[in-house]
Amino acid sequence: MDVECPQCKGRLVVNVHAAETLVVLGTVVACVALAWLAYAWQSQGLLLAALAGALSGAGVVYALERTWLRAWPRYAARVPPARME
Repeated sequence: MDVECPQCKGRLVVNVHAAETLVVLGTVVACVALAWLAYAWQSQGLLLAALAGALSGAGVVYALERTWLRAWPRYAARVPPARME
């Protein structure tokens, strides 16, 4: 998703940190696994654990962005692809 810079009118792309990606992917994998187990074993407790895992993952991403990634630039200049010659 490209965004236009309001000052220079250049193209910007979202700059996602690797830690954010790992937390989100880990949360999704854990929630899908717990939801599958909850379905297979017909367990409400596992379903609630999957929902709690999703909420806690969202909270971890929020806390990560507000503390450790506070100075991380949210957008970066778009680098044009290298030309094929």
